[in-house]
Amino acid sequence: MLQLQPEQLALFSRLARERFLDDEVQRLRQLRPAEAARAKDAALRAFVERALERAGAYDIVGISDVQRFIELTLRLGPAFEDETRWQPVCVLLEETAVSARIRLDRVDALLARQGVP
Repeated sequence: MLQLQPEQLALFSRLARERFLDDEVQRLRQLRPAEAARAKDAALRAFVERALERAGAYDIVGISDVQRFIELTLRLGPAFEDETRWQPVCVLLEETAVSARIRLDRVDALLARQGVP
């Protein structure tokens, strides 16, 4: 049976994270070209990395949920938590007793009611 050493597992984890970041940059460029066009790859990658960390703070860890959070951050701005107008969004995201998918669905519904694209 093959056994991996801790340093090998750490390397695989780092490589997977790097691949995810690279893939997200490309996905955002395709999904939201107007917003993504304003940034070079390195800046967009740093944006994705910060959004990934913030998603973890909200206990949003599943890949599709993290991707939705990154899209949300692109829509609302990289520091949306600091803006008073987005406090209702933060309240919904902070309800960690509810699944991330449901919280993000609620955020999308709230933004749709407010006419936020």
